[in-house]
Amino acid sequence: MKIMKNLFVAFLMLLIAGMAFANGNSEKAGVALPGAPAPFDGSKQVHIALVRQMVEGEFMQMWRAGAEQQAELLGVKLTILGKNMDNKAEADFVYQAISMKVDAIIIDH
Repeated sequence: MKIMKNLFVAFLMLLIAGMAFANGNSEKAGVALPGAPAPFDGSKQVHIALVRQMVEGEFMQMWRAGAEQQAELLGVKLTILGKNMDNKAEADFVYQAISMKVDAIIIDH
């Protein structure tokens, strides 16, 4: 149950970020918020890493497809890292995301 709650919270965060970045624009928005600091001012494409612990199963595949679709709508580069139920690999993926110098990291645990 806790996993489902965490997934729901992560999904809501991504959805809220999507609404904020879309800025009411129905076209492919890209990420540009006037007056915001880089990269959110549109000076470059925002790059987000999504680190996942659970990757197998129909729900997990639908969750991933939704994240990819939302990233595409926002014009955000999304890098998804994950290995099913492997805590050490998840920690390694967090370090990998940090070394990639992404603009944001979403950890789905």
